[in-house]
Amino acid sequence: MKKRILILSLLCFFSSLDSATLPVKRVKLTSTFGESRKDHFHNGMDFGGGVQSVHAIEDGKIIFFSDKDDFPFNNYFGSGNYVIVDHKKTRSYYMHLEDGSVNKTNISVKEDAILGKTSDTGHSYGIHLHFTLENKQPNQILNPLLFFKEAITDNVRPRIERFMVKVDDSDPVIISQSHQIPAGSEITLLINAYDTLQNNNNKMGVYKITCYLNNDKLTEYIFDRLNVKNNFYYLNPSYSFKDIYLDKYTYIIGKFPIKEKEYTIKVVVEDFAGNTAQTEKTLKITQ
Repeated sequence: MKKRILILSLLCFFSSLDSATLPVKRVKLTSTFGESRKDHFHNGMDFGGGVQSVHAIEDGKIIFFSDKDDFPFNNYFGSGNYVIVDHKKTRSYYMHLEDGSVNKTNISVKEDAILGKTSDTGHSYGIHLHFTLENKQPNQILNPLLFFKEAITDNVRPRIERFMVKVDDSDPVIISQSHQIPAGSEITLLINAYDTLQNNNNKMGVYKITCYLNNDKLTEYIFDRLNVKNNFYYLNPSYSFKDIYLDKYTYIIGKFPIKEKEYTIKVVVEDFAGNTAQTEKTLKITQ
């Protein structure tokens, strides 16, 4: 019953996030929520598009800001110059802003108010806005695409580039449609997959991965929110970064002990707009 109440409350929460203003007017996504950052999850989404104004997504109050223009001899934080806005249910974070552009004049701001300009201050590899959305109750980081998906068009399917398998501690091998592998004690399945948008060839992380073993669901990852526990992020409910990623676009999609001589494996990959790609393989275990 508690689980059902939690699911219903989350559905109600997400359904209330339909009318937000995008934080930038010239939208070019360069990175999505939950992507690999070598040793941690990407806790937001990145908007490229060059130098442009950054806007508040909803009415709220500026509760914190940092601008090196005020303290020129201080080093940048990793987030560079940034603004945090407190809303009714969420807090929004706007990072890597231009020196001297940060809005310091208003405590209360209206939706679409200008908060600064995009730049590459802090730990950044180009001009962009890193945007993070936090759910105040409970302590979760939300996928902003659930907030903005009505405003961003995506008709392009994600891509599955490689399907790989490893037995025990062996190196991963790419598998064909029907593949024979040596017997062992445990199989680990991996896929290399990514998403793109029309007119945008940037490789980005996917939204959902489901793996079926002999028609039974083995694993499902949904990149809708990160739970914060002891200053670490976990993909809901409790997947750590190392549980999911081998490298940037290679996902660990399941582990299971070898008990049968043959397995049928199907993987379905989905983006935030519901476009899907899938692959199905047969593994035959040799003695």
